[in-house]
Amino acid sequence: MQRCVTMCLSAILGLCATANAAIINVPADHPTLQGAINAAVDGDEIIVQPGTYSENVNTLGKRIIIRSVGPLDPDVVDATIINAQGSGTVVTCNTGEQIDTEIVGLTLQGGNAFNGGGLQCNGTNPTIRQCHFRNNTSDKGAGAHAFAGFPRFFQCKFTDNSATGLGGGIYIQDVTANTTVVECVFVNNTATVSGGGLHIQNVSGNTTSVVKCVFVNNTAPLGGGLANDSGNVDVNRCLIVDNHADDPSFARGGGIMNNGDVRAINSLIASNTSTSPIDGDGGGISNTGVLTLINTTIVNNIASFPGGGGGIFVEGGGTLTGHNSICWGGTPNEIDIFNSPDPTFTFSDLPGGPPPGPGNISEPPNFFDPDGLDNLPGTLDDDYRLGIGSPAIDAGNTSMVLVSMPTDADGLIRVVDDPFTADTGFGVPPRASNGPGVGPIVDMGAYEVQICPADGNGDRVVNLDDLQILLFSFGGVVAPFTNGDANGDGVVNLDDLQLLLFAFGMSCN
Repeated sequence: MQRCVTMCLSAILGLCATANAAIINVPADHPTLQGAINAAVDGDEIIVQPGTYSENVNTLGKRIIIRSVGPLDPDVVDATIINAQGSGTVVTCNTGEQIDTEIVGLTLQGGNAFNGGGLQCNGTNPTIRQCHFRNNTSDKGAGAHAFAGFPRFFQCKFTDNSATGLGGGIYIQDVTANTTVVECVFVNNTATVSGGGLHIQNVSGNTTSVVKCVFVNNTAPLGGGLANDSGNVDVNRCLIVDNHADDPSFARGGGIMNNGDVRAINSLIASNTSTSPIDGDGGGISNTGVLTLINTTIVNNIASFPGGGGGIFVEGGGTLTGHNSICWGGTPNEIDIFNSPDPTFTFSDLPGGPPPGPGNISEPPNFFDPDGLDNLPGTLDDDYRLGIGSPAIDAGNTSMVLVSMPTDADGLIRVVDDPFTADTGFGVPPRASNGPGVGPIVDMGAYEVQICPADGNGDRVVNLDDLQILLFSFGGVVAPFTNGDANGDGVVNLDDLQLLLFAFGMSCN
């Protein structure tokens, strides 16, 4: 009974706090953000008008929301600036902040501190959303430094931050619970030692999930895009493109450097470089730990050292396992193994002859448009979806598709049967490889070929040719999604004609 009374009182007090929550406007109510925080109590919301506020801010452990007037408008976010003017951390959370301390839609810039130029979280767990960290400097975590807590970052940008040590964008260190970095963008960040975009050092065994993030043109000697020094990291549905490990004497991992345990899932790692006049290895990934690839595409990466693994370099006893993945186009070679066990691949596409293991092939993957619309390789418009007739279509092992990965790198349905491609992979339950329409079987690589509604001839365009096929088969019974059967019910009728007319002129590329 006493417990019930205590719980009820707690609930009532919580409701009262919510009911009494105030909105504090900056600069109307307080000319500075810190002044507004000082005046706030738990449950309050501070709304910051566009402008530049030259100050250092401490959230003082308060359960409050601090936001701009338009967190979802990038122009508003970029115009609502907290500027430390090169002196100290921009925002500090070091007094027990929890997930209900939220910083939303602000630009944090001009920070200069030993740990965390833009944001310092010391043993705290705030929620950071839609913020822009730019032009900050520090030794560790120029954009943000998270130590011994588990802050969460959602839809943030990290641009032009520079660390004289580790983590140009973010440095995540010894977090106390699983941490998430979701839909964040890392561009033009640098670190002089490791982790140009993101550096993770987590000896606690917790997992850092990096989900739907983009890493472009970040630079460090070790792990230009991302460095995992220790701990477990899931890289899921990420684009890691045109990042650079660059050093006069020793460079590793243009895209990723791993010394812990990394799982790359549904991700694209392309056109990264590892460059050193003495020893530059692992243009895409350098691995001394445990590296697992699942439906990941590693393509057109470059290492400067002869035989240094343009795609992947494994050394120091590191292990490499790949499933349903494509590793192709690396310079000077795709994979190099040094003082480590042979890699294990299944249902994957690699050059130089199929490696041992079921379902592996060694055929050009026939990407749709690897140079993109600008005809320049190494840019974000490079299209590594599978082209018509790719041997990687319906060629994976569906049993390796995790419950946690129902969609591909584009966010589209992961297991889709292409009725115009013979199944060569392994379905669940097992299905024979006996021609079109048998499946569904997952594709290799980061992108799943999708069914193009009413595309009767498999050219991924709905036009007069498809209408002719439909009319020829009208009234007939056919294999699902073939010969004009647009809805997959095995019968060509007015329902299919209606779908074709609705999709007429559509391109599914």
